[in-house]
Order: sequence, then C-alpha cells, then structure tokens
Amino acid sequence: MNILISGYKGFLGSVLWNKLSIEHNLIGVAREQEIDNKESYSINQISTIKETPDIVIMCHASVASGKDKVDTTKLFNSNVHTTKQLVQQFPNSYLIYISSISIYGDSQDLLTEQSAPCPQTEYAISKLWGEKCVSQTENSAILRLTSLYGAGMKENTIIPNYVNQALSIGEIEVWGKGKRKQNYIHVEDVVRYIEHLISTQGKGIFIASGESEVSNIELANLISEEIGAVINFKGNDNSPSIRIDNQITRNSLSIKNKRDIKEGIKEYIQWKKKQF
Repeated sequence: MNILISGYKGFLGSVLWNKLSIEHNLIGVAREQEIDNKESYSINQISTIKETPDIVIMCHASVASGKDKVDTTKLFNSNVHTTKQLVQQFPNSYLIYISSISIYGDSQDLLTEQSAPCPQTEYAISKLWGEKCVSQTENSAILRLTSLYGAGMKENTIIPNYVNQALSIGEIEVWGKGKRKQNYIHVEDVVRYIEHLISTQGKGIFIASGESEVSNIELANLISEEIGAVINFKGNDNSPSIRIDNQITRNSLSIKNKRDIKEGIKEYIQWKKKQF
C-alpha cells in the first residue's frame, strides 16, 4: 500500500514511519531542513508530488505545549494551510488527520467523541480548523490524542520535566497538592490506533487515550519509585483535570492499549538516563 505521512520527522511521525515502512511504500512530507531521503518532499513541494497515495496520514503540526508559545501565522500555516493543501492534492485518498483533545478546551465534563468542541487557545482553534478541512471529505478519519509520551517526546511537558529534575537534582517539584489529572497515551499505542484505521478505513471522529487518568502526584510517585527522588510541593495548581471516555473508538476499532503507564514511564526513564 502507498502511504504518505506528513510530519514524518516529528515525534509521532518518525515512530509511525519506522513501523509502517516494514510493509508499505512510504512518501514523506516535512519541513525542508528535515528532508533526508529521496522518497520525501518539503511542505512547499506538496503540489509537485506525482504519486497518488492510497492513504494520507497527517501528523504535521506546530505544537504549543508547556510554556512554549507559537506564532499565530506559523500555527495557521502548519495546522490549517498545509492540511488544506493535502486535502486538495489527494481528494481520492483515505485521509487520517491527527488532532488533539485540546479542541475541547477546559471542559470539566466527561469527554467523548461526541462532545462539543470549545477551543480556548490559538493552537486548539488551528487544530479544529484543520479538522474542518479534512471532515469536508467523505473518506476521512480524525484521531484526537490525549497527552502523547514516550522516548523522544517534547522536553517542555510534565513527564520530561519531572524525570529531568529527578535525575539531575534528586527532587521532583509538584505544584499544589498534585491532584490535577491528565490522560496519557504511549506513542506506540497511538501507532496501533492508526494501524487499525488503516485496516478498517473507519470514518468519523476517534479518540486515542490511555486506560485512565493519572494525577500529577501519582506520576511523580511513579518516577520517584524508579529513581529514588524526593517529592516537594510548591505553590498552587488550579489547572483543570481531564476526563476521557473513548469507548466508541475502542468498540469501533476493536482495540485495547498495550502500554501500561507504569511500564511506559519505566522505559522512558531508562531511555532518558542514556541522554544524561
């Protein structure tokens, strides 16, 4: 099968590329400075791609995470304009758009595939706009991710932050009482969701999430148990917790996660130790 992966040099895209390249013919799209093989094109070369892929997987994104902010123009160009280009270039391909649960905003409700979007950041608005571009086609799927983690993940998020503190100073600084809960999913489980979409060519909105939510203090304890770090509490944390129910997706794709958060964190720590 011929599969195009945009953002193939990113965190998710690179893992997906390595897995799918075993059985499929792949075409890569990335920023020009990231191109590293003859089967790849820069974002500016999308209109020159002659091959017609059976499937287009859109992993490209400008991501706002942690304290990092992304310029509005960059967000639009990556998350909206590039998405629209791919939709127009390959109208007959099966499209898989990788989105984010950030499109729900700070809702305290239990979130499902049927929950109404309420984006509250420019990043979330740009991702929802990208979804709209894709959903105008009949042969497409939107896969909304919770917090993605694993070896190679972005450094400015909570898991790398806690692990880096634990390894460098033997302490983990937890804001408030650590009660805020988040949902985490391992990158390899997300790849499995995508593989199921490829095989079923399911259409509509799907959510890839972990089995259950994990509080910041539970996360800190997992890391502390592996490294032996001390946990210190600081200030207040009024950030909202996340609650996810993706039973519709699980039933539709007949899928269960394989990566337990404890196992995944342990593997990440072992990888991280090699970077120090």
